[in-house]
Amino acid sequence: DFCLSRGLGDVYKRQALYRATHTNDKFVETSSLQLNTRFRVMRGNLSEQALSRSEFLLLMAFLQSDQQQLELWEIYEVLEKNEDQLPKQALEAQIYRLRKKMRDCGAGKQVLRANRLQGYQLCCAVKID
Repeated sequence: DFCLSRGLGDVYKRQALYRATHTNDKFVETSSLQLNTRFRVMRGNLSEQALSRSEFLLLMAFLQSDQQQLELWEIYEVLEKNEDQLPKQALEAQIYRLRKKMRDCGAGKQVLRANRLQGYQLCCAVKID
């Protein structure tokens, strides 16, 4: 019994390591957005969307981060909040609103990918004006 549970644990660890070290290129979108930093406006081939302060800060943090990826603690830091001030559901709602605006601009379906228990990754090109 101990050997069986230990063997499964090793399999799960290897799977988690593989997922963490291999990016899935099929999620990367080809259409690009333009971000006007002066007016906090995002433009795409379908529309133009004004960004709230928190949406703008999140998007800029994704663009400046390594591999356009942020862990949850980094997102809280960017928004200058902690988990007590901003519950995870409220954080997910902010991500949802940013994702929706990006899609409405024409960025495609998979623009912000959730990395299970870690954070989120920006999966589309954004040019800064």
